[in-house]
Amino acid sequence: MKNKQSENKILIFSSIWPTATHPYISFLFHGLKLKYPNLEFFLFKKGERRLAKDLIGNEELKKIEQSIFLRFNFTKNPLAYIIPVFYLLVKFRRSLLVLKLCLKNNYTFYQSIGQLIYYHKLLSRKYDLVYFNSLQVARHICIEAFFKETKVICSSRGQDFDFEPDSFRKVLQNCDQLHVLGEYLKNKAVAQGYDSKNISIIQPASLPVDLKDKYKEVNPEKSEITLITSSRLYWTKGHIYVLRALSILKYNRPELNFKYIIVGDGPEMEFLKFEAKRLQINDKLEFCGWKNQNEVNQLVMNADIYVLLSIEEGFNNSVTQAQMLGKACIVSNAGGLPENVKNEYSGLVIEKYSPEGFAEALLNLIDKDLLDNFSENAKSNVAGRSLRHQLNEFENMFEKVLS
Repeated sequence: MKNKQSENKILIFSSIWPTATHPYISFLFHGLKLKYPNLEFFLFKKGERRLAKDLIGNEELKKIEQSIFLRFNFTKNPLAYIIPVFYLLVKFRRSLLVLKLCLKNNYTFYQSIGQLIYYHKLLSRKYDLVYFNSLQVARHICIEAFFKETKVICSSRGQDFDFEPDSFRKVLQNCDQLHVLGEYLKNKAVAQGYDSKNISIIQPASLPVDLKDKYKEVNPEKSEITLITSSRLYWTKGHIYVLRALSILKYNRPELNFKYIIVGDGPEMEFLKFEAKRLQINDKLEFCGWKNQNEVNQLVMNADIYVLLSIEEGFNNSVTQAQMLGKACIVSNAGGLPENVKNEYSGLVIEKYSPEGFAEALLNLIDKDLLDNFSENAKSNVAGRSLRHQLNEFENMFEKVLS
């Protein structure tokens, strides 16, 4: 007998998909599409499909892409507005209602018209449930205007409350269920007045890898200590504190032979290179640029310690992935990182903004011979964060709200 819930019409909102930075999202969206055949996707733009193709297969990806429609992009070409205007005229009464509700929610007249143009494809659609993949995405649309009688779920994935704590009140007011990555973000939402009974904690998943056959240490008897970070090169990730700590170690413990590999790209690249040269540790650094997931896994496997000294963090997928690869981690106590890494079990958690704290932690991890023990514990610490478990938890949350 067919499950009635699977017949519900669901819309997923995301800024970009597929995403190279969070490939586990592709597995999640694919699994939800299999569970709910009537599921559709509304994207601000399409992303790089290569990683999604590798993860879920090309044919399955094509099926999902048939359910995608994109937000309108404003242009100077007047012919591009023919279809949006046609939608507005065909759904004239609905358009007026949306316009009225946008104005009621303190949008200006021009902003309200912009909402109609951006999301004109939604005027002819009705859904049982709408899921926003992040609060930042949900903030761009007047939820009450387009989904007044629809159940709404939003995800909070970090940076939502720390940078702009008051910017998501309207979203939370129109949200029936909130998904967060951990207790840290849950407490932030509760502090905003959101009911804790309507919050689901679902941690991000690690990607499956076959450690035995696919990723091997190239030189397990190497003498140098290799540190690695894989993340966007953005100021919140705290790369600068690692560089300053390594500068301290270079002059206080010159006998230590270490290398720091930075994987990723972003606006901080040139600044970090300049700082490495200024601190006279550029010979200890290797900037690898952006790498695909398989390449990152291999680099992490060949390193000794995974490092992330963020000053703000929701939970962080790369730290979960590093532990799944059996690597001890040194992380800051920012946001949800202390929930991700179990202190003195799978790694060490230090105060953020502290190069001295990181230098001391690194020496402790090496001098006290804890590295092997922490590396052994790392995999067990993230054992429950599988793609299948994450999908099951999302399906349970959807069923709860639909019920």
